[in-house]
Amino acid sequence: MLSRHNSNKENEFPLQDPLANVFGSKGLAKKIPLASAQPNVPLPVSEEILEVSSAKMKKKMRPGAAKNARNLCALRWLKQVNTSGTTDKFRVYWDSLTAKHHEDYRLEAERLEREGKWTKPSDPAMCDGKMHERA
Repeated sequence: MLSRHNSNKENEFPLQDPLANVFGSKGLAKKIPLASAQPNVPLPVSEEILEVSSAKMKKKMRPGAAKNARNLCALRWLKQVNTSGTTDKFRVYWDSLTAKHHEDYRLEAERLEREGKWTKPSDPAMCDGKMHERA
């Protein structure tokens, strides 16, 4: 117990150290009882959570509006190779192409834009053109 505070003589009450239950009088920690051991049982994971996380990983590939080599390749890949392809699968495909193939797509994308043929993604010039594929 701590000594009384002398400045407030109207309300005399003993002050108690709030950590007295944790630490002994000499400031050493008392033994704290261990929590009861529980078996390591995995928490149940709902199927909804699994479906949501799977859906995040398997998003359908949707090429952006930018008129560039990657989007041109993606439009053709979705039309000619994998109509329900995911972003992850297209990324693997795109990364497997050589630098020459990337350059071919870049040059073709620039030509289509320059000639005014890159108007909408469903145009035959966009989707039905040549796939610059790995050999």
